[in-house]
Amino acid sequence: MAVKIAATKWKAYTASLARINQRAAEEMIAFASRNGLSDRKALTDYAMALVQKYSEGSAELACEMYDAIAKLQGANVQPAEPAETPDYGEVARSVNGTLKQSPDGNLLGDSVSRLVKRAGADTMLKNAKRDRAEFAWIPSGDSCAFCSMIASRGWQPATNKTVQGDHAEHIHANCQCEFAIRFSPSMDVAGYEPEKLREEYENAEGNTPQEKVNSMRRANYAEKVSDTVTGARDPNGKAAEKHAVLYYEEIRKRIADVPKISAATGYSEDEIMKIKKFLFCDKHDLGGAEPELFKPDYIIAESWRRLQEGKTEAHDLTLLKHEMMEKALMDQGYSQEEAHIKTSKIYNYDKEASEYYGKHKKYREE
Repeated sequence: MAVKIAATKWKAYTASLARINQRAAEEMIAFASRNGLSDRKALTDYAMALVQKYSEGSAELACEMYDAIAKLQGANVQPAEPAETPDYGEVARSVNGTLKQSPDGNLLGDSVSRLVKRAGADTMLKNAKRDRAEFAWIPSGDSCAFCSMIASRGWQPATNKTVQGDHAEHIHANCQCEFAIRFSPSMDVAGYEPEKLREEYENAEGNTPQEKVNSMRRANYAEKVSDTVTGARDPNGKAAEKHAVLYYEEIRKRIADVPKISAATGYSEDEIMKIKKFLFCDKHDLGGAEPELFKPDYIIAESWRRLQEGKTEAHDLTLLKHEMMEKALMDQGYSQEEAHIKTSKIYNYDKEASEYYGKHKKYREE
C-alpha cells in the first residue's frame, strides 16, 4: 500500500528546522554587532556555544522524523541516534574562513546556521546508513539550482558509495531543503517530483554538472531580477511584495548596515540597532493570537537600503524618527496601533513616502 508524507507535515518539519537555523544565525549576528569582529576567540567561543546548543535541537527533530517514518512503514529498527556536533576546530575554521571571505562579518550568521542545519541532515544520513534505508533530498520553498540538481537524483540507497564520509557536504545556509528517508518504495513525500527535476536539469545548457547548475542559476537569477525591476516600478505590486520579503531576510542577517546608517545620519549605533530590531527582528503584539513580525514592506525596505548607502531622502530620516517614537510609546504600554497613530501625527512616514513615490514617474503604476 502506497503511503505519502503529507505536504503539510513535511512543511511543518522543515519550517521547524529552519527556525532553529535562523535563530542561531540571528544570535550570532547580534553578538557580532554588539562586540565587533576584532576578537576572533570570542567570536569562535560564542559560535561554538550556538552550534552546540542548536545542533542538538536540529538533530533531535531529525531523530523524531526518522522514528515517525519508521513507525509509519512498520520498520523494525532501533530508535534514531543524533549525529555528532562539530568540534571547536571546525567551528574556528568556519568563523575564520567566513571573515576572510566577508570581512564585514555579514556572513557569520550563515556560517553558524550551516553547521546547525548540517546536524539534522547528518542525523538522517547516519541512521539511514545504519538501517540500510533509502534517502532523498527534498526541495522546499525557493530551492536553489544546486539543491534542485541534488533532488533530481531521486531516492537512493544509503550506502558507503552514495553517502561518503560523515557529513552532508552540500548543506548551505538559507535553505529549507532536507533529507527524507524511507524503508521501502511504497512511501514517498507528497509533492516530490524527481523526474520533473531531472528533466529540468538535463534540459539546462552545458555539458558538465557544473555548467548545467550555472545555467539553472542564471535562469533563476534572471527571473528574480525581472520581478525586482517590475516591483521597483510599482511599490504596491506583487513583485515588490516578494522583493520586500527577501530583502527583510537579508537585513536581519547583516551587521555592517548599522554602523553605515549611524555614520550617514548622526544617530548612534545603539539607536540604529534598536530601530533595526524593532522594525525587522522583534515580534510584537499586533492583535493576533501570537506575537509576530511586522509584515515586510517594500517602501520601508527601500528606505533602509538608501540609508545604508548614504543616499538618504527626507522620508527615510522620518522613518527613523517614526520608529523610535513608536517603539518608545509601545514600551510605555500603548498598543502598536495606538502608538502608530499617535506617532504619525508628528512623524508621518506613510504620507511623506507616498508623496515621494507619487512625484517620481518611474514609480507610478504602469
